[in-house]
Amino acid sequence: MGKIKGFKIPEEKATLENESSAVVAVTIARMKPFAIPRFLKWGRPVEKLVRDHSGTLLSLASIKFPNTVSTFSIWKTEKEMTSMVHGHSNMPKPKRHSNAMKERDRKDFHFEFTTLRFKPISEFGEWKGQQNFIPTAQLNKFR
Repeated sequence: MGKIKGFKIPEEKATLENESSAVVAVTIARMKPFAIPRFLKWGRPVEKLVRDHSGTLLSLASIKFPNTVSTFSIWKTEKEMTSMVHGHSNMPKPKRHSNAMKERDRKDFHFEFTTLRFKPISEFGEWKGQQNFIPTAQLNKFR
């Protein structure tokens, strides 16, 4: 969903085998400079929701100064991720993401934005001493 200059994003959507499969989510946003403070106001609560969510295996956010923001998250299941997106998770203040999306629809923060979902097919390396974020059984299904 969305467009980012320099990336060719397929029009067709692939689907996971079922909503109980692990999923990787990536967002890339190029902010309107004067919208950055408003984005931070709405985005920080969402970042905390994703970080603390029981369905998240790993979540990271990055900024490339002055106006590019990206997130990367690995979810236990697609269902847990989509439930969070729509405000239906069993977390404190579960509507943080859906409320931020409504605010974005009201007045966009970005001049370019995309959100992508991927099937995890393998995992290499480690992050902060941790590895094997995705259960081996999940990865073996894709080989």
